[in-house]
Amino acid sequence: MPRERERDRKPKKTGGKMVAKFVGVWILCLALLVVAAKRFWLGAADPVQEANGEDFKKAGDNADSLLLRESFRDCSTALNGFFEAAVPESRAQFVIDPFDAVKRLASFDSFSPLTTGDGMKKNLLAEIIHTPRGPAIETVWETKQGDALDAVFFRDKETWKIDWRELVRYSDQSWGLFLAEAGEAEGEFRLLARQRLEGEHGSQSRIGIVFYPPRFGHMREAGSPSPEFPVDLTSDDGRLLAVAFASKKAGRGPFGSHLLASDPDDLIRVRVRVRRNPEDNHQKFTLVKVIACHWFSLDEPGYDVPPAVAGHSPP
Repeated sequence: MPRERERDRKPKKTGGKMVAKFVGVWILCLALLVVAAKRFWLGAADPVQEANGEDFKKAGDNADSLLLRESFRDCSTALNGFFEAAVPESRAQFVIDPFDAVKRLASFDSFSPLTTGDGMKKNLLAEIIHTPRGPAIETVWETKQGDALDAVFFRDKETWKIDWRELVRYSDQSWGLFLAEAGEAEGEFRLLARQRLEGEHGSQSRIGIVFYPPRFGHMREAGSPSPEFPVDLTSDDGRLLAVAFASKKAGRGPFGSHLLASDPDDLIRVRVRVRRNPEDNHQKFTLVKVIACHWFSLDEPGYDVPPAVAGHSPP
């Protein structure tokens, strides 16, 4: 009997070993899957490594680089979700100031359709900038059609959302229609601007400003030029524009932005209020105010403007 019991126990021992081996192999496979997943989601992505060819600028230990690593996937997800959504109500979940976006994007989309064609191919730029609203992530993407698209993200509670006004270059209405229509009206516009100097013999007390509508999804292109707007350089608007054009030439963007390098040469981004005057007015359009020299959802001008020189007040 003892020998029979001993024989009976042997199969149980062998079966236990097989179960242990199976569990061990299963755990090993699971570990390999976890490692592979991490490499896919983190390493393969570091889509930001593609962004500027510098492996995240090879400075992964500073605060901005760490923030970018932690946040980039949220930005990519939000941007894809925005363009996959069919209606403004669905897009609102991916943007800052969503309630304002719902009512404005519907009318805006009617005269400036928001589409990237077949979607985005790869990321070309991802950088942190510091603004009065807090840190922002600005990005540039190549679409599958070969065009370039920029998008800026601000933190909203625990995630990052799109600055939709900057993304779509939001204006109250189509700039082309505003110029072509008759009758008194006023609107706010996000445009590109070029300066033309006035005066002779080195006198540069005035500049002429020509505005161009931007083309969504075509960062290096601008639309047709507007009539010229005279601006006195001693005015608040003139001093701001002078600083902005000088900064563009020096490669300094508002709040340290890197996006100006992708804009057409000699043009700066502006947000302005323009009035279309009554038909009996000798001047059809008036530049009411230069609100800012950027397209972000910020009212700050983007640059520190020097004070007016005593004795040189605008007319």
